[in-house]
Amino acid sequence: MDANLTDPSEDEECRLAEAAIACLQSGRLTPLIKEELKYKIQAKRMEQGKKELQVQFTTPNTYELTNEEAMKSDRRRQQNRLAAKKFRKRQTTVAVALEKTLQKLQNENGHLNSEVERLTMEKCFWQEKLNTLLLSKIDGQSDPSDNF
Repeated sequence: MDANLTDPSEDEECRLAEAAIACLQSGRLTPLIKEELKYKIQAKRMEQGKKELQVQFTTPNTYELTNEEAMKSDRRRQQNRLAAKKFRKRQTTVAVALEKTLQKLQNENGHLNSEVERLTMEKCFWQEKLNTLLLSKIDGQSDPSDNF
């Protein structure tokens, strides 16, 4: 049993050589590391008295769709395309509506800001007039209507 752990068979040497070539071609150590892990697992199993692990990979079975399945798949695909198209159109419509609303609100905001500026200037004007009138009353001027 010890001879099996230290002396790799020709098949194992072949797989190790293939892994080394794959490493050189890909520039990665992954294939070599995988082979090393396989050997370590096998050695551990054999030390424990278990038999050698044989792993065989089979390709999954593929089958042709029946006419009914193909029609159902095509119908689902078509419905999905239509739903996606409808969704994109709705998103575009919403985006355009939001853009129009944004433009309208920005215009309204501009008008309101200019109105605020105009009213602020008017307020300053009337405050000046009021201050002038109050100062003229304090100074004793008899005709405050001259200021208007």
